[in-house]
Amino acid sequence: MHGFALIMGSVFGHKVAVNVIKKCQKLVTSTKSSNKLKHWVHEEYLTLKKHSPKHKKLTWLVQAATTRFSSTYNCMLSVQQMEVAFKNVADKHQAEIIKDGTAPQKAMLEIIRDKRFWRDLESYTPLAEPFNQACLAPAPRCMAANVSCCLTMQ
Repeated sequence: MHGFALIMGSVFGHKVAVNVIKKCQKLVTSTKSSNKLKHWVHEEYLTLKKHSPKHKKLTWLVQAATTRFSSTYNCMLSVQQMEVAFKNVADKHQAEIIKDGTAPQKAMLEIIRDKRFWRDLESYTPLAEPFNQACLAPAPRCMAANVSCCLTMQ
């Protein structure tokens, strides 16, 4: 597991990846911490799920947890899937967010309008997918019970 963590750190410790992950977290945190934003994004989420075949399997926003390897991928994927919903909210409610929004909400608006962020997210999400699959794969029985049994089996 230590080697796996080192590889993940190499891939996701890159400056661009760190920036993408932080911005994903900001979008998720800002949305979940504001009832108004949560309502707007949820409305767009439901509309997309209902009317767009491409978005039928859309999932709600996932917060990354530092103790769960796969949660970073799930967070990035959920934000990427919600791109249209975020952009619709920004288009419909930009004036209200600028006028009455808190600093995190205004920062969220900046992230949504950042084309480079969406391009980088689109690039890094597929890189995270194999790590997610590895995290979800069941451990070999002998590793789960006792690593030494793997060494003694012939």
